[in-house]
Amino acid sequence: MRYTNELGTPARADDHDALTGTAAACGLRLENWYGVRIAVDPDETDPPPPSDPGELAALLGVGERLGATDPYRQLGQLAHLILRKASTHRPKQLTTPFDLPVRSAGGGHPRKNGEALFSWRDP
Repeated sequence: MRYTNELGTPARADDHDALTGTAAACGLRLENWYGVRIAVDPDETDPPPPSDPGELAALLGVGERLGATDPYRQLGQLAHLILRKASTHRPKQLTTPFDLPVRSAGGGHPRKNGEALFSWRDP
């Protein structure tokens, strides 16, 4: 939806499902999303930050928590979508170094110059 915002500037509002659908059609998948500008007065277009550092930290903390939690994140004036390229294969996962076999470098000691050589394995 296109509209003129409170500053008189042309703007648009996009539907979450439409955005993720378009992203999927482009080979992207939604990893996460956040609502933005939740803990501010919606009538104030550009409020100044609190001058007290403690109050600013508290306000930012509240905004971060609300922006990541339903149903509050849906109330954000803006949204940040984290999209990743969808892969067609399952990536190999590296387990902890203690679980991996150590390969010998050149048939010698498994560690050469203090460096361990690890291999990948499927879980």
